Amino acid sequence: MSMDVIRRFVDELTPATVPARRKPGVGRVLGTKIVVLTNGFVYVGSCRLVLGWLHIDKAKNIRVWGTSRGLGELRNGPTESTKADEAGSVMAPLSAVVHLISSDWKI
Repeated sequence: MSMDVIRRFVDELTPATVPARRKPGVGRVLGTKIVVLTNGFVYVGSCRLVLGWLHIDKAKNIRVWGTSRGLGELRNGPTESTKADEAGSVMAPLSAVVHLISSDWKI
């Protein structure tokens, strides 16, 4: 059995949350997400998992939701009343992530 076959087999057994043999620093790409962290912080950005951390690239801190039906209303983008500030790159330990919402925001 070749090493390539063994690697593919191990990849299939590796849990989806564990980045398997990826380029260093890249991690598992999750796409654009609204991220709710502990202490009430809410960000939107391009997310990826790297060694137990959530990296939010091109992050915006959503400080005013501007919704009438909850945070999920922002999944298609900001409302006219939403206030979001540029935050650069944000890193949070996975233990601080409350939940993620898939999003179509233009980042």
